[in-house]
Amino acid sequence: MQATALTRFDLGELSQTVTDPYANFPVAELNDHVVRVSVMTEGYFWHFHPNSDETFMTIEGILLIDLETETVELAPNQLFTIPKNTVHRTRPKAGRSVNITFEHSQLETIMTASRYESLIKKAYTAFNARDIDTALSTMHPEIEWPKAFEGGYVAGHDAIRTYWTRQWTEINPNVEPIAINDREDGTVEVTVQQKVNDLQGNTIFDGLVKHIYTTLDGRLRRMDIEVN
Repeated sequence: MQATALTRFDLGELSQTVTDPYANFPVAELNDHVVRVSVMTEGYFWHFHPNSDETFMTIEGILLIDLETETVELAPNQLFTIPKNTVHRTRPKAGRSVNITFEHSQLETIMTASRYESLIKKAYTAFNARDIDTALSTMHPEIEWPKAFEGGYVAGHDAIRTYWTRQWTEINPNVEPIAINDREDGTVEVTVQQKVNDLQGNTIFDGLVKHIYTTLDGRLRRMDIEVN
């Protein structure tokens, strides 16, 4: 149902007709934007919008908006705007939540499997480009990192910088994430295609590996390796 101009529309009455665990539908258009209503008793998936900000206002219940680094709680009559390209997920705190969203009419939605997808992709892109500063910006100051071809771990930004700098004088690794998923224990599983050449271009290793991350304060805190 969608309201037309110069008509009154009761969102409370409309929301009472919704019985699905999650419903999201437009109720009005203005210029190049649309007003939508979401009614939920269960959450939505991790996603982001590459071409539009999105503003939420709660009208019933409590809405939780999970971001990469925090969870925002919206009570009735509170409003919160999510910038474009920001990974997020919405869910009711308890029972049912009814909310209004304001967004561009041509809004694009891209699903992700983990809240940390953009952070992790940033880390791997920087590593493959040998951009140590950008890679370290994704990591907690007390990061623990495995020495894959030597055994053991290094800890902290300075130790990782030294380890990588030395490693790249001996081998040429490239690591491409192909799947990123949250595990039930709170860690993040990253399946990567890892190829390691020597400095003459000969292949030392080429295969799938799982990198398992523990996070803290929105950054990578520890990485462990699982070999398939």
